[in-house]
Amino acid sequence: MTKNALIVGLALVCLGVSESVVQAQKPGDGCALLQAADIQALAGTAKVGAGKATTDALGSRMCQYAWRTGGNVRSGRSFLNLSVTPTSKAFPGMDASFVRQGLLANAKAGAPNTAVIPAVGDAAIYESDDPIRVKTTALARGNVLIVSLESSDARAKKDQVIALLKAALVPGLSEWNWAAYSNSVDRVRHRSTGDLDPSKRTILTGGVGSTPAL
Repeated sequence: MTKNALIVGLALVCLGVSESVVQAQKPGDGCALLQAADIQALAGTAKVGAGKATTDALGSRMCQYAWRTGGNVRSGRSFLNLSVTPTSKAFPGMDASFVRQGLLANAKAGAPNTAVIPAVGDAAIYESDDPIRVKTTALARGNVLIVSLESSDARAKKDQVIALLKAALVPGLSEWNWAAYSNSVDRVRHRSTGDLDPSKRTILTGGVGSTPAL
């Protein structure tokens, strides 16, 4: 494994696992990135509970869906987790090309059940270190998007999880970016006596120079 892959891999492991606070769902929440019907299709006949939106110290927007009974995956419970983190927060001070190379190297290291997902964002990979766990990660529009499934049949549903990753990107992630951008603009306005020229606005939380894909 290359140094790039190791650094990026360790950072990705930390995303979405820190202690977080439940927030009321709003357009910028991670739960807004997927439709209820998309989640229900993954769960089959089992009833999916309402998504639980959370945030963390990095500014990540996360959402967890759960279905079936049991206290954990081994006892029958299933969980779909989604998180979006600004790349500048997840990898502070790192060049975007460095992050991209590191992510792709994780999938090219020869590990089984790991592969690059073509034509998704700036880079995307699929990983499964256990039959009950599938994780997809994409770099897109100045953010790190992760969609993962923990279920007794997770690996068998790899293609469905990849489809959810793509669904969150188009057009969901641009909507999340726009909500984050709007909130940032509001904060700037409170600190400034003037308004911002709309033609020069950028998504402040999504990386320097990013623009919303509407």
